[in-house]
Amino acid sequence: MPAPDDLAPIREAIIEQIVAMAQTAKNSSTILRLAEAYAWMAHPDQPHGGGGPDAR
Repeated sequence: MPAPDDLAPIREAIIEQIVAMAQTAKNSSTILRLAEAYAWMAHPDQPHGGGGPDAR
């Protein structure tokens, strides 16, 4: 597995794409999915997905 520093450019590129997609999102469900994707990319070490005990 690559070192975390090696993944930084990839993570940044994905975040840029998420932000770009949010500009043209058609509904709140899409915004929610993009926000969740952003959270996974920006903070992969934290629980995600609604905050339930199994959210990870």
